[in-house]
Amino acid sequence: MIGRGTLLLWAAGLILAGHTVARAQDMDTDSEDTDPLKFTVSVIGAYTDNRDASKIAESTFDFCLQPRLDAVSRWENNSSAVFYYAPAFRFRSDPSIYQNGNQLLHDLGLQLSHGFSDLVSVDLNEYFNYTDDPSVQENGASLRSDASFILNRVDAGLTYKFNPRASLAVSGNNTIKRFSEAKVAKDSDEDSVGGGLTLQGRVSKQMELLAVAEVESYAYKNSLNLERGVSTASFGIGMDSTFSPNFKAAIRGGLQMSEYDDSALDSSITPYGSLSLVVMPMPATRFSAGVSHSTRNSDVYPFSSQKSTAVTGGLEWDAVPSQLTLILTGAFQTGEYSADSLPADEALYPTGKRDAVMATAQAVFAIDNATSLKFVQAYENISSEVSESFTKNSTSLAVSRTF
Repeated sequence: MIGRGTLLLWAAGLILAGHTVARAQDMDTDSEDTDPLKFTVSVIGAYTDNRDASKIAESTFDFCLQPRLDAVSRWENNSSAVFYYAPAFRFRSDPSIYQNGNQLLHDLGLQLSHGFSDLVSVDLNEYFNYTDDPSVQENGASLRSDASFILNRVDAGLTYKFNPRASLAVSGNNTIKRFSEAKVAKDSDEDSVGGGLTLQGRVSKQMELLAVAEVESYAYKNSLNLERGVSTASFGIGMDSTFSPNFKAAIRGGLQMSEYDDSALDSSITPYGSLSLVVMPMPATRFSAGVSHSTRNSDVYPFSSQKSTAVTGGLEWDAVPSQLTLILTGAFQTGEYSADSLPADEALYPTGKRDAVMATAQAVFAIDNATSLKFVQAYENISSEVSESFTKNSTSLAVSRTF
């Protein structure tokens, strides 16, 4: 069942859409809001050689029809509001006996940005997803319970400028995952909540220094009777540097404290850090790279956390400006799962590393101003000592038309 929060999001979207239409009727056709309302239909075909991301690979084709409505409104002080709704109907050619062949997905979003003055601005982003995945029945027997769920994410922030060289940013976020069926929800519902403070000061035209404090908490309703929740608090400093208009770098580092819901686990203090680079050797080409290390929530049951190290890179090239864009991305992430993050009831579970390699190639071709093609080839390899290892290749082609 879709709850009250969704209805409020829908109401806000409909109000925004109505306001957008009214504003559009009074606007000059040469303004940037010439298309305050957009309707897009996408037809997507996808193939994967590992449907379930498991050691025993089974292939399948997915076909998806996805309409999308976007409503955009802008006003003074660089303020804007964006609402979108993108339902999708998916058909799977070869579902497993535990999967539905047809699935209905809902994706809604609301993005607000408002400048109260030259000194104060706020941002609010709300994203809501609903997956309709009813129980799977065969010959009157239930092979799998109803796995329908909602995923709601909220991000909010406030920025205050003391003067042109110094500012304070306050942020908060909340994510909830809720399953419809009680016996599924008992072990699968999840929550996360976090917040942060960033004090930023410009020391030169090319350099800004930062002081950062962040907290994050991950909680599970039950997780098969294990206390897997973890909370982290991070305190650090950083620097953003613009060496030239075509070369930017950012660095962060500090200490991170972790506390666990399971009283048998000791708290810990570990270093964290990140470095990111953006290089634009020419207007049509953009390179990015990054490396990071931190303690974060676990990707593997039954662990509560992992020490994660990640290396990322990307290339975006406008091969034919305004017509063909090529995008390459890659990432390597290693997660260290130790006994220090194992709940007491699973103290004998094997420990070790989980390495993930992911690479994606995309080509986006604009046939005309309203029609586009998007081709995506993805590769994923998981090599793990604490969970199942697998390799997965996926290919998709989407045709989109905006009206």
